[in-house]
Amino acid sequence: MSAATDASRAAARWFSVVLLLGFAWGSDFARAQGQGFLAAGPVDAANGYPTFYQDRAGLALAQCLVTPDDPANPVVDPCGLAGTLPAGDGSAIVFPSNFPEEFFYWRGVGRITGIGVAAGGKGGGRADLTMGVEGAFANGPVVPGQQVVFSRFRFKVSSGLQPGATYTLTDPFGTMTFLANSAGAISFTDDQGCTAAPCAFESVLSATNTGPFLTWDATGVQPPAGYVGDPNVTHSVTGSPFGTNVLHIEGPDVGGPGINVAETNQFAVTGKRF
Repeated sequence: MSAATDASRAAARWFSVVLLLGFAWGSDFARAQGQGFLAAGPVDAANGYPTFYQDRAGLALAQCLVTPDDPANPVVDPCGLAGTLPAGDGSAIVFPSNFPEEFFYWRGVGRITGIGVAAGGKGGGRADLTMGVEGAFANGPVVPGQQVVFSRFRFKVSSGLQPGATYTLTDPFGTMTFLANSAGAISFTDDQGCTAAPCAFESVLSATNTGPFLTWDATGVQPPAGYVGDPNVTHSVTGSPFGTNVLHIEGPDVGGPGINVAETNQFAVTGKRF
């Protein structure tokens, strides 16, 4: 499929504006880039979203739309949809009457707690890295004709950093630098693809903030059959095109007084094989 449509070009121009605003907010886009994706599947007549997205490594992931507490599932809530269905977790997912306002083809979430706190201390800030390919609705609620899909990269630190200090994030898709705000926090989101309807679903393929899909690596417990991870369990991952399968933050006292590094290699991963 070709992404060279008027809608996708308009989306690209819009996201260029977003990137420029990112500079104004204190982030540095000088980084290695994600690879984006290779293909989008045909639109599913049942719900109006592509049936799958395929990365450049050949992995295709379907819409992760599985009833959270169906006893036939290989794991409870394999798509992280608990509490998002209007009719309750046990009812069949039906568009539009019992459909979530957002779902994921893929998501990876890393977290570090105790930002800025000395060893053995309590409290402190929390760093969250969220990466994903998300299906949603342009105006929020479930409305036919408002289906959109975008690639999201979000990094937030709630508190615990030194105000005005520079911090460097290394993640599976590159490296970025940020200035902590006056509250010792960071909040950054970059969405690439389409956020307005009608959506050019192929516009996600050229995303530079994610891709390829990360999956659990071969160590330890393996994901349920048919999935690339479990959103309810953290695990080490593989798939970074740069070999940086971590959430790694460097900067003044990020790990506590005199500790300038905080890192985790544990991610909660959502993804259903196509």
